[in-house]
Amino acid sequence: MKPIWKLKLKAYFSFNHYEKIIVWIFITLLIVLSGTMFYVNRKHFDSHTPLTNNKALTDSLQKLISNRNEKKQTETAQPFYFNPNTADSSTLVSLGFYPKLAARLIKYRTKAPFKKPDDLKKLYGINDDFVDELASFMIFEKAIETPIITTKIPASTIKKESIKIELNTAQAEEFMLMKGIGVKLSKRIVTYRENLGGFLNQWQLLEVWGIDSSIIIQNEELFTIDTSHIQHISINTADWKTLNKHPYIQGREASLIINYRLQHGNYQSINDVKKIKALSKEFIDKIEPYLIFE
Repeated sequence: MKPIWKLKLKAYFSFNHYEKIIVWIFITLLIVLSGTMFYVNRKHFDSHTPLTNNKALTDSLQKLISNRNEKKQTETAQPFYFNPNTADSSTLVSLGFYPKLAARLIKYRTKAPFKKPDDLKKLYGINDDFVDELASFMIFEKAIETPIITTKIPASTIKKESIKIELNTAQAEEFMLMKGIGVKLSKRIVTYRENLGGFLNQWQLLEVWGIDSSIIIQNEELFTIDTSHIQHISINTADWKTLNKHPYIQGREASLIINYRLQHGNYQSINDVKKIKALSKEFIDKIEPYLIFE
């Protein structure tokens, strides 16, 4: 027989059939009520969350993230030689400048060309450490001036039929015999010819700033061209600076040519250059006459 205290305890905590039903109904209502309050409170919280309703704040955060992603380029880009006074936007972006900073640099240099790496630190938004990393790759090259005789030879003293101007060997004073060509233009022709390596045809004179087609047409009968005087670039030995000096080759193309040579060895022919997918057919056709493979 069980002790009396156990029987009393059991009787105190035991429920009859109806009491059990009431308890379960109460528990069920408690669960439903708790779930409803949780749902209502969560919906109220979401509707008052600043990030979902404050468009200005979300736009600001997105812009901040975008700028941060752009600036991360400076940490991953592979540096190469470049001239900060002539590099275009795509070249600067390849170096690690984010687009807005590249545009800012191009706008700044039109008013005040850079003379040394520290000058770039004056740009708003640029990181000084980033400038220091690129400093050894910066080239500040001054244009080479070609001395000329400033006295123009009077055209009336020379018989027109005896005048012939060989475009690849003529001196600046000879170019001044052409109609429409003065001291400044003759100087530009000689300077451009030296950088180019020589003219293949007279229409390349259009690439000299200040010369238009009317000048070429007026003087066409005076021109002769000896392509044996063309100065070639050895594509297997030229460094970045030599390649970039050529008017047809920008910093990006020079880097692609050198990087391919380092990875695959010397070029055997122009067909090897064509394997660089990033170089256009038009670009390759343009530079081919100025390259030698040795």
